[in-house]
Amino acid sequence: MKLKNNLLKLTLFLLVFVTFESCKSKKTAVGDDLRPRAIRSVINTHEKSFPDFETLSGKMRASVEGLKLSETLSITYRVEKDQKIWMSAKAFGLITVGKLYMTPNRVQFYEKMGNQYFDGDFSLISDLLGVEVDFYQVQSMIFAQSLANLDVKTMQGNLEEDKYVFRNTNAQQQELSIDIDPKHFRLLKQELKYKHIDRNLRISYSDFKEVNQSYYPGLIEIFGRNQGDEMKINIDIRSVNKNEDLSFPFEIPRGYKEMKL
Repeated sequence: MKLKNNLLKLTLFLLVFVTFESCKSKKTAVGDDLRPRAIRSVINTHEKSFPDFETLSGKMRASVEGLKLSETLSITYRVEKDQKIWMSAKAFGLITVGKLYMTPNRVQFYEKMGNQYFDGDFSLISDLLGVEVDFYQVQSMIFAQSLANLDVKTMQGNLEEDKYVFRNTNAQQQELSIDIDPKHFRLLKQELKYKHIDRNLRISYSDFKEVNQSYYPGLIEIFGRNQGDEMKINIDIRSVNKNEDLSFPFEIPRGYKEMKL
């Protein structure tokens, strides 16, 4: 599945991401393979570090390269945990170019340049990212959590170059690797590859800042590849607001045409 309109594809790709996380500390010998007990300890500490919140909102700037395009957009985001993700993108900080609204069962999106909309499942976003995702996996990316459950029975891990590195290959021949900071247990990078298909997604997190006793990355780098098409996105998180009362206004404008995929 491929979108015909590259600007539409760019706008939706940028609307999919914001990303955050939290902290604590431990160490082991460099190069040592981790035993199951140590792997379980690292994973548990990492998961306990996730920030506790009901809603998040803020602003970011996102720049993209790929699909013969280079563009920067300002994006406002709102999240209700496990329920809703809403984003609005503007060009030049003034002109709204598109809006996105996601719930666990539905993806809705429209873009104003081509007067088009999408109303359906997560296959559209999976195609853009190059890997299969659902609402909760998108939310995991937003909160710097692993794309898949970290199971001590299937993960292999060691300490490489001052970071914990875990790897896992599932029955679908998807290879997941994650890098965790051994000092604060923040997720530094995660990458999902298909072993026999030209698809992969890589997300890196850095420049963490504290907001109300939780830590959120200020910079995110995303690389997606799907059957030869590549997209690189750099995201600069400008603000994070926690547990405010939020609204999620979304309505597809009249007269817009459904996207032909």
